[in-house]
Amino acid sequence: MRYLVRIFLVTIISAGVAWLLSMLPPLELTQTLKERVMTTFSMERQVVLADENLVDYLSRIPLHLRMDKVDWDHSVLYIDLIMSADDPAPHPRILDDLYEIAEFSLFGTENVKEVMLRVNEAPMEQAEAGSRTHSQEQLLLAVDARRGEITAEDIIQLRRSEGKVDPQSIKKFKMVFTDQWYEAAVR
Repeated sequence: MRYLVRIFLVTIISAGVAWLLSMLPPLELTQTLKERVMTTFSMERQVVLADENLVDYLSRIPLHLRMDKVDWDHSVLYIDLIMSADDPAPHPRILDDLYEIAEFSLFGTENVKEVMLRVNEAPMEQAEAGSRTHSQEQLLLAVDARRGEITAEDIIQLRRSEGKVDPQSIKKFKMVFTDQWYEAAVR
């Protein structure tokens, strides 16, 4: 009989606590979410990029497009990507590459303050052969991403874009699109 009374009391108390907790206003979880996002983007050890290790680290970034030119100058990383003019769906791949480069550069390094990225379109034979003839290349997109202006949430939003860039990402990443970008979208 005593056990039944104890079980009954524990049940009443548990139900009361659950009811009281349900009456509390919803807690603001944005700070917790931000901490989880930052944990996702923080590497165990951030890289200090230098001329000596630039190729080593950049070659580890999984990209769809080929790097055509890379330069490192006073905490600014310059990257030119090149894609084939015959690429059937370039926009999602370009934005995936932008995501990968921004994540590594702005959150995986200590000393990259700015990433200047250009995406050029080249005729298929030139893009595949790695030819250094730039006369036939056409600029599709230019990006100027700066460490203090880009947050982990901005990068996540870009990752989820699936080829469609929202106005906030355009502003944050300082994206400039050319007419060729829009022409590639309708091919």
